Amino acid sequence: MLQIIPAWLLELNVIALFIGLAGRGKGARGIMKTSVFYFQTFDALLSNTDVWPVEVLETQRYIGNVFNFRFSGLACEFPRLFTPLGELASLLILPLICILLVWFYFTLGYLVFKIFEYPNLEERRLRLRNTCLQLSVMTLNFTYFPIVKKTASTLAHCGEDNGQRYLREAPWMECEGYDYTILQVLGWLALPLYVIGVPFGLFLPLLHFNKVARRHEMPQQDQESLDSWLGSIYLPYREEFRPYFEIIFLLRRMLIAFALSLINRASSFQTIAVCFVLLVALCLQLSFRPLNDSYQKFPLENTAETLVLLTLHFSFMNVRYAALNPDSSLPIIWMIMSVNVVLLCGMVVSIILLLKKAGNADEMVHEARGHEEHAPVLGDGAREQYGTFEE
Repeated sequence: MLQIIPAWLLELNVIALFIGLAGRGKGARGIMKTSVFYFQTFDALLSNTDVWPVEVLETQRYIGNVFNFRFSGLACEFPRLFTPLGELASLLILPLICILLVWFYFTLGYLVFKIFEYPNLEERRLRLRNTCLQLSVMTLNFTYFPIVKKTASTLAHCGEDNGQRYLREAPWMECEGYDYTILQVLGWLALPLYVIGVPFGLFLPLLHFNKVARRHEMPQQDQESLDSWLGSIYLPYREEFRPYFEIIFLLRRMLIAFALSLINRASSFQTIAVCFVLLVALCLQLSFRPLNDSYQKFPLENTAETLVLLTLHFSFMNVRYAALNPDSSLPIIWMIMSVNVVLLCGMVVSIILLLKKAGNADEMVHEARGHEEHAPVLGDGAREQYGTFEE
């Protein structure tokens, strides 16, 4: 059965499942955000050095396909997508295609409402609009790190060998010719439009103009509407950090991507730069504890974020040591993998606990209200005015 179903299709299903979990369990938003950061950064660590055994590389291929959108199973069918130009172009087009599909779904749903004359048409339209806005925001957030890393790799200084200049990310490609020129054009376009544009041209204005800092002063209906589509970038944080901390989170990812892509892999300065970013993030995390904790007696989300930053810092430092000391690298590599496996198991257990807690809370609310669970967006019957993707 696994040989019949393409691997890339299974990986797409995992992405859909992860996005569905992120939407379904609003109480698990914080740890989902931490998980995505961890997997994307850990995949970048694995692909940055050549010290890993085959078993680790097989795992890394799957993580990269799911979280950094490198669907290597399509390489034989679409080889041009896996050239430097094809990879950057497909990554830049990916969020656009996803957002277009989301709004096609909105148009289709609204037409169904109109044709079949559903009751409460305006309420349904607003719920559907909020769902599509939320999916659009999540798409841009999820694809940010891989696009920044690929853009930085494209714009990185070329290597040189015997007078021949080559792209460091793809040494077989010379830094001249038509493909390289188009690659540079795409890279310089992506830098202001996506790398800088998403955090500072989109998310920051959205947080400012929607008055997230004064959200508690809004009417309850407006709060629910705002939470339903923009909540994924501010609800994971405590009240005082909501207007800006998502931008700091994106800056952290941007700086790590720049350090891994712009600095030569063989240079120890690359590890120093990445670890410096992680240490600054760790200091901010320990000083402010910005995430909303789901449990009063135990700071689950903040503890998970702290452990992720510590583990990534530990991993980057020891991988550099293993690369510089190949004779003693194998025990170090398996020590790194063991620590990361323990962290991964802890995060999976945490997500399950938070989803179970959210499910129990929903059941209690439904019992208190004395009605059945909400119908789907396209279902019959009236619902609350503002639906969310979580529902």
